[in-house]
Amino acid sequence: MGWQSDDCVSGCVTEARFRDNAQYVAEHLAPLGYKYVIVGPNWSAPANQQASIELAHEVDQWGRAVPAESRFPSAKGGAGFGPLARHVHGLGLSFGIHLSRGIPRTAVQRQLPVKGTDVDAAHIANRDSPEAEWTQTIGVDSRKRGAQAYYDSVFELLASWEVDYVDVGDISGDPRHASELEAIREAIDKAGRTMVLGISGGVTPIEAASYVAARTNLWQIGDGIWDDWNAVRDQLEQLRVWSARSESSWPHPGPLPLGRVDGGTRRCLLDPTEQRALVSLWSTSRSPLIVGGEICALQSAERALLTNPEILAIAATAHDSRVLFEKNGLVAWVADIPDSTDKYVTLINARDRRPRTPETELYSGTLAGTSSHSRHALAMLEVEVTLPAIDTLILDVDCRDTAGGRCTPLAVWGEPRLLLDDGTEQPLTALTALRSCARRGSVQMKDGASDTGHCLRVAGDDLSDGIVAHAPFSIEFRLPPGVRGFSAICGRQDDTRHPAGQLQFRLHAFTSDSGSQTSGLPITITKEQLGLDGPLWVRDLWHREELGVFPGEFTPNIPWHGAGVYRVSDGG
Repeated sequence: MGWQSDDCVSGCVTEARFRDNAQYVAEHLAPLGYKYVIVGPNWSAPANQQASIELAHEVDQWGRAVPAESRFPSAKGGAGFGPLARHVHGLGLSFGIHLSRGIPRTAVQRQLPVKGTDVDAAHIANRDSPEAEWTQTIGVDSRKRGAQAYYDSVFELLASWEVDYVDVGDISGDPRHASELEAIREAIDKAGRTMVLGISGGVTPIEAASYVAARTNLWQIGDGIWDDWNAVRDQLEQLRVWSARSESSWPHPGPLPLGRVDGGTRRCLLDPTEQRALVSLWSTSRSPLIVGGEICALQSAERALLTNPEILAIAATAHDSRVLFEKNGLVAWVADIPDSTDKYVTLINARDRRPRTPETELYSGTLAGTSSHSRHALAMLEVEVTLPAIDTLILDVDCRDTAGGRCTPLAVWGEPRLLLDDGTEQPLTALTALRSCARRGSVQMKDGASDTGHCLRVAGDDLSDGIVAHAPFSIEFRLPPGVRGFSAICGRQDDTRHPAGQLQFRLHAFTSDSGSQTSGLPITITKEQLGLDGPLWVRDLWHREELGVFPGEFTPNIPWHGAGVYRVSDGG
């Protein structure tokens, strides 16, 4: 349990901002068990260069990444993260950092020596290692002399800084990186300091469960979690698959996007009901409760979600957490309580109030994938649709990489236009969206500039306006009267780096009376399902109140995109 900086400041955290959030954790959350505060990626990049692969990342004489002094003043004079770690320890907390797999490109370019060897960084660099185009490191070839010595020197340095937690990025889920994981594990064991080891940067396959559990403490199991309900729903299946595991290891779906996120530019887009479902799912599945948003900016309702002692007890003590049933988006989790026959029960309504179906779909078009990290995607879809009598329009974009997983390219609904009964057109971007969500960042309505600062351009053509976000994303509009058609140009944002993959553009339409008008759906749990004999005595853990005794079964109404968490006992 704790906080990490990446989601709230997008890899450019400063020491002052880190200290503010650490102070908040110490004052408000540490008494409840929150322990770790973690510096996110790119801490070796000078100010304003966090996304660059230019040779500006700071390294020491042995080619090891060191904190950028322009962002971490206490690192001056070769002190590294030592002073900051000691400050964190003085608050009663543990200090962690994100570490990029491999060796800094700066070190390779300068051919800096590997400590304790007669070889240099260029010698151990793995030229065939699959690197993201924008990363500041290159893989280490573990077959080369000096490779293990390099990782030994890195973790020797981290131990001297008194680091307690290391999250190694760009390594989980890819068997091609197994040799580097072995080298990292060996280096930690040699370092003489106990460190929690987490791995991230990919989806770890369930087939690797025993392997990663033997070498790490936690590992990424999904594509990451953003303040997007679809992303939360995607984790349900991942967590179900990973529920059967060791009680001393932690499959990690990702940090909780609560507080200020996306570089601190906005608040979490999940509504209060969805936020409760998110924390319910993480706690019941015993996933690490690491907050990703700016924690010192939590609102009172968000803080209440993170400080309910009865919910936190599930994450800390429950045994054998598992999915009891899943019925088309209605999910029941159950977990055992130590030294008790009572059960923790979490009921989740993951269904949409107005589900997208083939009947509501007016358009679907696929844009083929491109070569990985291509800077140009010279392809587009031209959309022209006649609209029935509707009042609500939803624009969706989904994406799949070449291996069938998720990717997050910038996708554009360009120049979206509503055709009115009188023959005139109205830009859809002139309307205010009812709601929107994206897997990464926020959905932007632009008049010529995307959220990367580039001109809004698809297939080589500049566009006057459009809707752009990292896919998958969704945006919903209430339409004015007299709309009879829709048109747009769909594609990837040109001249930006993005993964390979297909984009699926969909248009859904609804009327105001479509969809359920109820506040939620009933979900029934029975004594037979729980292995109890008598009537069910139920306590609502979110509201911290007794609900009474129920003869044989309990059927609460669970809100759309919501959850209820209960302690259920044999009331006989």
